[in-house]
Amino acid sequence: MLLSHLCLAVMLAVCGDIEPKTIRDFVRAGVGYAQPAKPVQTTLTKDEVGRWRAILGATEIQMMAIERMYQDHLRDTHNPHLDREAPRYLADAAEASAALRAHGMTSSEFNTAWTRVSRSAIELMNSATELEVKFVDSIEPLLLPDQAKQLDVLRRCASRRRSRWIESIDRWITFELRDVLRATETQRLDPDQQRAVEERLVAYEQSLTELLDQWGHSRLDAAKKIQLGFVAAARDGVEDPGFDPKAIWSRSAALTKRIRELQLSATDEIMVLAPTDVADTVRAAAYARLFPELYPDELHLRIKKSTNAPRIEFDQRYLDISRRLEAACVACGDEIASGVGQATPQGLAATLAPLLNERRALCEEFLKVCCGPATN
Repeated sequence: MLLSHLCLAVMLAVCGDIEPKTIRDFVRAGVGYAQPAKPVQTTLTKDEVGRWRAILGATEIQMMAIERMYQDHLRDTHNPHLDREAPRYLADAAEASAALRAHGMTSSEFNTAWTRVSRSAIELMNSATELEVKFVDSIEPLLLPDQAKQLDVLRRCASRRRSRWIESIDRWITFELRDVLRATETQRLDPDQQRAVEERLVAYEQSLTELLDQWGHSRLDAAKKIQLGFVAAARDGVEDPGFDPKAIWSRSAALTKRIRELQLSATDEIMVLAPTDVADTVRAAAYARLFPELYPDELHLRIKKSTNAPRIEFDQRYLDISRRLEAACVACGDEIASGVGQATPQGLAATLAPLLNERRALCEEFLKVCCGPATN
């Protein structure tokens, strides 16, 4: 076993790391691309594979073997696959872009090209994900039975990656609770607490994977129906009274809300399983990712660290303003997800400004009374 360990170390040192390719490696400067998604804009990285140690409970020797297999996967499978398929896909996306510029969105030429690139996108997304899952499956012989049970966690990661190749600016779609827990002090949990958190995390990820898969399919389906509606209206010279973009987008909007509910409920449930100090850290980290426009609030952190003055009334007013700010972010996101609203990410800043100013004034006044004038 020691000899095997040393041989793997030498191989890694001599061969060096192979970088995983993404679709960005094949994009040509100055070429326009019209595409319904961005297949393989992200992929399984060395750092992510390294984090499998904690998920699998893997030993150092097991991880060395897995990392070597990952390099083989990149060299023999993933990168060659993109070398073959990415240029084909991008050629279809470039053709769709050219048809859009030359003939317009409602033209039959663009519709034909758009149908082709949409099909190509789905094929590339599916094939790349299948290869990642096959790599996950390939490490099973290295694992003990209890470790192998965790491979479903890794398979679901690949599925969620595929869903997120369908672009979205929605905060609920991109959020991963495991990333938050990894970045906080959850190692301070005792073994029973760690097991309880992991069980809830696995259940959350299973639900999130299923919802994201439904959301992704609904987004692609809605985009297809919207395009067909525009083309039909241009062809017939009149819009079909049954063509309702809001209704078409409603399924993906509803799924976004379900994902939001899951993200918030799972975060709250995991905080209940942890001691108060760890729960506070997890909540702060989670909300900083979910609401980066609002948190962290440096003035509020200063108040919490620098004064022991009673602040029951202040805390209640601060919480009330913060909840109103969060609700404004949610409302803006819901309107954008509807596909037909007037809200924009840029407009959110103007919506939040009065409440942010109110919250800042509240903090400054409290600091002035308790600690002297606040400084920026």
